[in-house]
Amino acid sequence: MIKFFAIGFFAVSFSVAGYAQNEKEPAQNTSSDGPPRFVCLDSTQVTIQVLNEPLPTQSDSLKTFLWEKFIWGPEPERFQCRVWDSRVLSISFANSLVKKARAKSLDSASLRACLDHVLQDSGRNAYLPISAAYGDFGGKPAWVILVKWERAASSSREVLGHVRVYVMDAKVIVQLGFTTCS
Repeated sequence: MIKFFAIGFFAVSFSVAGYAQNEKEPAQNTSSDGPPRFVCLDSTQVTIQVLNEPLPTQSDSLKTFLWEKFIWGPEPERFQCRVWDSRVLSISFANSLVKKARAKSLDSASLRACLDHVLQDSGRNAYLPISAAYGDFGGKPAWVILVKWERAASSSREVLGHVRVYVMDAKVIVQLGFTTCS
């Protein structure tokens, strides 16, 4: 059974299971007993930014910065996606990040390589890259990549409930920093 309703400017169709019929529409879980419990924006909503200040290079300072700027920032709440959706959409989200970096005349080739590294690091876990920021780490260009994730053993109907942040050297594609919630 398919249900239809409007959200802002989008007319959304979804199955009773709550999966979006196509990636251009936010997937929503609508229960009859209350408001939607999750909203999964499409890949066009991922964000690319340029950091104005250099990233901290001290481990504790970097971790604090990543938590304050990325994990506790607004982006994770915008992408409340089901585990199943993330497995299907992960590549299109990565592609959208690369496309947006290219549009901003940033080093999109290094972002692609960094995203490949991050996605390979997922193992069997569900990963969804939702944001990337270009900045400076100790005088070197770096990408900060924000990922929503969930454990491999999770039900495909669960929502990605965790966040990870990778700091990647944009030239040699090595991980410079990392933090995660649980």
